[in-house]
Amino acid sequence: DTPKVYYKPHERWEICVCLSEDDKMEHTSFVNGINTLKGGKHVDHVTNKLAKVILSTLKSKRGGDKEYANMKASHIKDNMWLFLRSTIVNPSFDSQIKETLTTVSSKFGSTFALNPGKKGADKKFIDDLIKKTGIVERAKLLCQHKEKADLAKTDGNNSRTVRGIPKLEDANCAGTAESDKCVLIVTEGDSAKALAMAGYGEVGRDHYGIFPLRGKMINTRNETEAKVAANKEICALKKIIGLRQGVKYNTVEGLRYGAV
Repeated sequence: DTPKVYYKPHERWEICVCLSEDDKMEHTSFVNGINTLKGGKHVDHVTNKLAKVILSTLKSKRGGDKEYANMKASHIKDNMWLFLRSTIVNPSFDSQIKETLTTVSSKFGSTFALNPGKKGADKKFIDDLIKKTGIVERAKLLCQHKEKADLAKTDGNNSRTVRGIPKLEDANCAGTAESDKCVLIVTEGDSAKALAMAGYGEVGRDHYGIFPLRGKMINTRNETEAKVAANKEICALKKIIGLRQGVKYNTVEGLRYGAV
């Protein structure tokens, strides 16, 4: 059975939460005994509050700011299945069928409120949601999958030309059968690039490329995949060299440069 966590923080609000089946938020909801098949403002009110509180609780833990840095409340919400019974003052609906509640939260007559910062029922409920339902684990996997997909978009290849990288002086033979003979010279800024370019008169452009970095390079081992994917220098180097995410390189075969 899927683990479920029940809570009734207020006489007008009663909920049970578990892991959804298909990576999308699901619900079974009632307003004043009416089954709101399509949900509405009451479902949004509760799921948004739950996702926000769970995320803030995760980030408040030791190391949580880094571990959950790129997780969004939507990642958590998308993995919830909410069972909700609510009592709303003078509820309004989208039609006579009453499938969707349209009453705005400010007119509910009460609020679904949680204060997990203090010891008590609220804290235990949130802790149980985090530890027992599997919602956070799947949300984390969903977040990691998206980060890897975003990082893969920055992949390079061994094509003859690389476009859209300002100030790159590409070796003439990069991306050809002589790629293994090519050397990429990475400089610290434009001044160092100018000095390196002065050497073209001696060695030529066939096997030597030059790329100036702007600012300090990040240490990718200490950063999240999302931050790496957003770093322009790292993305540029991946494209220039022809590196692909997740590939282990034992040789320079398939790369645009044989050395850096």
